Amino acid sequence: MADTDDLAYDDFALDAEFAAFRTGLLDQITPPGPDAVRTTVRHRRRVATTTGLALALVLVIGPVAGYAALNRNSAPPPGPAATGEPTTSPTPSASPTPSATPSASATPPPPDGEISRADLLKARVTLPAWQSTAPEWCVTRNVRLEDDPKMKHPALATLVHGDVDQDGAAESIALLTCPLTEGGTTQQVVVFDRDATGKVVTLGQVVRVGAGIEWLADVKYDPTGTVRVQVGDIPTCCEIPNAWSQKQWRSYAWNGKEFEQKAGPEAFGPNPTFIDLRPVSATDVVFVEHPEDVISGWRYGSVTVKIRNDGPSTSKTVRLELWFSQGVMRHEGAGWSACTKVSNTSSVPAAALFCELKPLKAGEERTLVLGLMSSAQGDSGTATVHLSNVDRVDGREWVVPDSSGNNDRIEFQYR
Repeated sequence: MADTDDLAYDDFALDAEFAAFRTGLLDQITPPGPDAVRTTVRHRRRVATTTGLALALVLVIGPVAGYAALNRNSAPPPGPAATGEPTTSPTPSASPTPSATPSASATPPPPDGEISRADLLKARVTLPAWQSTAPEWCVTRNVRLEDDPKMKHPALATLVHGDVDQDGAAESIALLTCPLTEGGTTQQVVVFDRDATGKVVTLGQVVRVGAGIEWLADVKYDPTGTVRVQVGDIPTCCEIPNAWSQKQWRSYAWNGKEFEQKAGPEAFGPNPTFIDLRPVSATDVVFVEHPEDVISGWRYGSVTVKIRNDGPSTSKTVRLELWFSQGVMRHEGAGWSACTKVSNTSSVPAAALFCELKPLKAGEERTLVLGLMSSAQGDSGTATVHLSNVDRVDGREWVVPDSSGNNDRIEFQYR
């Protein structure tokens, strides 16, 4: 049987353990509130853990104490077991949901440069330079465009829209004109846009009249981002048909600083309308009387004329004219049958006769023997053979200027 002192010592050891346990719990008491709720949860977890430890101690210490009572002389009694507060992992508090961080501000959309005709006519704009021969009223600063191209001021002729700088928004492509002093107009194609404030600004000049280009006939926007301009080699002035002008479509693209040509011809070849018609030779005329002629006073003669087309292309209608310095003349003989049309002198003789011929191919020559009747006795002087290339456009007759200047005439004598 165990000694009474030994049993008392064992009871004292257990009491000390439980006293330490209670003291540790009292220190953790927290006033009511959110912190108390969290403390209670942690307290309950520690109680469960500590209770388990205490029970384990009881189970361990009991047998050890009994064993020690039986073997007091073999080893000193064990001291009280260390019972520090169990370490618990703090319960992670719920992380507050972070507010959405504003992303970097997106790039603002490009300004809308699709300007209506009415708005463009109201705006004050700066224009690129006109051709060097433009008169003083073709201004470039603080310009308010006219709607009437006949006014002595820059005017808006054609307006189309398209994204020429590939920024996702359309720009305004304008064909502008300004009248010249001697007739006709100077022209340029300009692209307008808006800035961030909505003001109309000039992006750049696409093309203007000059450097071989004499006419801007039309402008279009191509979905590939290019500006297509129809250019011509003859100006629209001075009673010249537009049909004579060679026309080419040329494409221009914005490179970030200016417009540059990307497609289409870069120059004009010889214009097929303008050819080099030339009278090669004309024989002198000696008029003689025909004694058997019942109409007295008339004299007869003929002129042999050789003509040639020096190119570069087939002519239109060739008109051959004979101009006499004095006297009155009529055409006479079978030689005029080569003409498709002749002057009417059957009732009224004239000092000039003409013969229209079928077109001449480039390099082709033709020889004509044209009979003449002179009504005045003793008339003599100098006559001229003049060739011209006659075109008919929209029911109107036009004489095409010769491409080589004044080699379209030659003189001969008559007496």
